[in-house]
Amino acid sequence: MSGDISNPTQDRTMHVDQYSGDELADIGFADYNLLAKSMAAGIALHKGGVSVVNKILNVVFCVVFMVISFIGGIMWWKRRPRGAGRLAAPPSPEGSGFWVVGFITLATICVLFPLAGASVIAIVGIDWLVFRKVPAIKQVIN
Repeated sequence: MSGDISNPTQDRTMHVDQYSGDELADIGFADYNLLAKSMAAGIALHKGGVSVVNKILNVVFCVVFMVISFIGGIMWWKRRPRGAGRLAAPPSPEGSGFWVVGFITLATICVLFPLAGASVIAIVGIDWLVFRKVPAIKQVIN
């Protein structure tokens, strides 16, 4: 869908010979397999190209994520160590133990999305190599 239609079932791909103008292929939504149909509909929904309601829902989702980010910053600010003039993580709650659900979620995301996995490995590596090994940086964040 290139913006000229709002119904993903009207999506079609057409190949034309650049020299003669002959039609080489005309593939409509009905010719797509299940994955291609899902992708065509998903892209239209993601871009808000289906209807006004779709656009409104996309805006609501964006606002919700902005609010979550803002509230997360406020929560960190309220829980940071007293008198901290530095970047510091809030103290862990007593007896919280290892966060199993969070670890399983992160591991699943890293397996399903390899680039996310590479990013996590890079972040952990930077944390281990730089922030924990360089005394000046370690003093600032601890």
